[in-house]
Amino acid sequence: GYAALKELEHLMQLGPVDRPGGRSYRLAQVAQGIFLPEPYPGAFAALLQRFEILSDFWMAAAEILYDGPEDERLSYYLRLNFQALYPYLSPAGQTQFHSLLGI
Repeated sequence: GYAALKELEHLMQLGPVDRPGGRSYRLAQVAQGIFLPEPYPGAFAALLQRFEILSDFWMAAAEILYDGPEDERLSYYLRLNFQALYPYLSPAGQTQFHSLLGI
């Protein structure tokens, strides 16, 4: 969970986008055409907060709900968590998403 959050933070660079709690993030990939522009002020900050929540609680959900092969549990939940990014991706970003996750 923590590694997935750090990977998401790697996608986001410190910048002037306000975020509750005093931390700020900007998606550099918007300029590169991977992400769509922020749909409303604070959308990317809220997305990061949702990832923080998911990274804290996915293991409990996996313990209770996951019934697949044990050696596939981590990749299943990483894929599930990163699917939350899909609505924010441009067509070019969606192509990369499908390639990286094999979906």
